[in-house]
Amino acid sequence: MDKTTTSRLMEALRDVNEAELEAFAEAHGQSLPSLGDYWAEIIAAQPLSRREIIRRADFSETYGYKLLSGENRTSERDYVLRLCIAMGMSLQETQRALELNEMRPLYPKDRRDMALIVAVNSGLTSVDEVNALLARHGCQPLKRSGGEGDA
Repeated sequence: MDKTTTSRLMEALRDVNEAELEAFAEAHGQSLPSLGDYWAEIIAAQPLSRREIIRRADFSETYGYKLLSGENRTSERDYVLRLCIAMGMSLQETQRALELNEMRPLYPKDRRDMALIVAVNSGLTSVDEVNALLARHGCQPLKRSGGEGDA
């Protein structure tokens, strides 16, 4: 996968006019990973199997596999966060996963997001431990999946 940085793309776009936009998008489209590709890249860099990640995130197997493949997208930010936590993703990786899911990143001025950032930075990989941390600080826990029908 092409590792063109966002800042380099932004810089290059300064010189692109509307007539050149399609050609630019075609030439640089590979630098934008699909959600399934991003999950696969993260999973490949760790010892956990997809099945173990899905179990840790507390999803049904069918629904979890569909999320990790990119076949299903969810509108639930907490579901993406559950996967990120289960995989032990860094804050930067978590923010990227949220971005690729077209969700707002963790925001340090939001109390709940602040607690989630601390949990991620502390290396917590148990959703239950993260929920306990959230509860100790008066925040709502991460939503539980109802199963395959969630999207």
